[in-house]
Amino acid sequence: MLGRRGLIFLGAMVSVLMLALSSLPATGHSPAFPSSNTSIETAWEVHDPSKSWAIYTTLPEGKAHYYKMDLQKGDRILINLIIPVKEHERGFLPVMTLIGPGLTAGQALPSLIEVPDGLGHVYVPSDHDGDPEFEPFSPGTYVKVSSLDMDAPEGGTYYVAVWEHPSSPGKGGNYAFPVGFKESFTFEEIVLIPFSLLKVYVWEGQEQSLTMLPMVVMLILGFFVFLWKRYELIPRMRMLHYSAYFAGLLIAGSGLVTTVQLIRSVMEVPIDGMVLVTLSIIFVQIGIGVYLVRSGYTGKKMTTAARAVMFLMGIVALLAWAGYIIGPAMAMIGSLLPAERRGG
Repeated sequence: MLGRRGLIFLGAMVSVLMLALSSLPATGHSPAFPSSNTSIETAWEVHDPSKSWAIYTTLPEGKAHYYKMDLQKGDRILINLIIPVKEHERGFLPVMTLIGPGLTAGQALPSLIEVPDGLGHVYVPSDHDGDPEFEPFSPGTYVKVSSLDMDAPEGGTYYVAVWEHPSSPGKGGNYAFPVGFKESFTFEEIVLIPFSLLKVYVWEGQEQSLTMLPMVVMLILGFFVFLWKRYELIPRMRMLHYSAYFAGLLIAGSGLVTTVQLIRSVMEVPIDGMVLVTLSIIFVQIGIGVYLVRSGYTGKKMTTAARAVMFLMGIVALLAWAGYIIGPAMAMIGSLLPAERRGG
């Protein structure tokens, strides 16, 4: 019966997750975090300029950042600049220019911007008039300040330089450089997204120690319940039950992290239909977590079907960016563990 109910529940979780991910092509970006790209010689290379990337970084005071990408004639160039709401509120404004073959010499650039001989440039203006927008998968908020969409006039290497606008406070700041238009993710990117999101939260201006606080609270509460009920739980729990219980805490903890981020986001931007995507992800994360916690807590014998459900729950949790790899791994490995104590 547990296996049958589990399969029904698993099917519901998969359906909800698929509905949420179906909107990914409209909003999804693969995150990246470059460093030391303050000269054209050390420009950070965008290996696939058509793939949708969101490159998060911090512009140092008085410096410029450089990116490069190899393009064929006629290839679409789609580049943007976005900043966190906190940076927008303090007046930070980055600006960019596209440098490459076949471009005419446009507006005069600051002396700190390097333009190789034989290349022209297109200055892309920035403005502070944009309103904060909601990103449902993080979830998070941002303000778009600049955008360029054009075709490459010639084949070759193109560069993008980013620096601080003269009207900006002049102290540098956090910005992101979304580039490309084809949304695709490798398995490695999907698995590592939860860790990338922690970096994005810090990029938004949040305290690093506080971003994981909901997870810590969940683990402490779960461990406290275990200690409180230990004389009742230990006799009936086996290793697979321990694995299910603590995997569930980690996975449900991810749901709490996402919930807190959603609350924070809707306090900064008006709610729109995309919030349903975030709520769907939270539903899957917390739903799977609670199911696994309950499966471990009851200590009931698990049939082959129930073990299969537990294994598949781990896979779905991994795809739902829950549990920081450890939780899904514990669920999958735990489902394969023996049902009896050693020697018992």
